[in-house]
Amino acid sequence: LQDLLAVAYLTGIRQTDLRELKHDQVRGGLLVIDESKTGKKREHEITPTVRHFLNRALARSAAAGADHVFVGPKGKPWS
Repeated sequence: LQDLLAVAYLTGIRQTDLRELKHDQVRGGLLVIDESKTGKKREHEITPTVRHFLNRALARSAAAGADHVFVGPKGKPWS
């Protein structure tokens, strides 16, 4: 949960949108988000600090075999 909250704080992306973030939405140096509130597609730059928290989340997600980036201990997306 720490990684999700850190990325939310650093990027300004809503927690709801981050909980639904999948691996294919992390593209190179960008996070591509479909905002749930407005329906608009937004791109956020991945800074080195954000990259640190994303890498930790991606490693945990890959180990669990999950499609979502931010997962809990059982490999399910945070709810």
